[in-house]
Amino acid sequence: MTEKLSTAINSESLYEKQLQILEDILEGNNSRSLKEAITHCEAAAQEFKKIGSDEKAEEFTLKAEQFKNRLQQGSRANS
Repeated sequence: MTEKLSTAINSESLYEKQLQILEDILEGNNSRSLKEAITHCEAAAQEFKKIGSDEKAEEFTLKAEQFKNRLQQGSRANS
């Protein structure tokens, strides 16, 4: 029970840190920032999967897909 509680607390702390980092990255909102956000989201998703937090892993996977779409839209607009 204590181990599960510890994992849950660590998961929530990691989640909050990941969201803050994403907000910081996206302030630039350029292709480099989007690429960094994609990389970060994918890494965060993997970390959440490792600790068994599938819901948060899925959330970061979806965020990565959203950023990929924004990056593609931006590159189409520039061409």
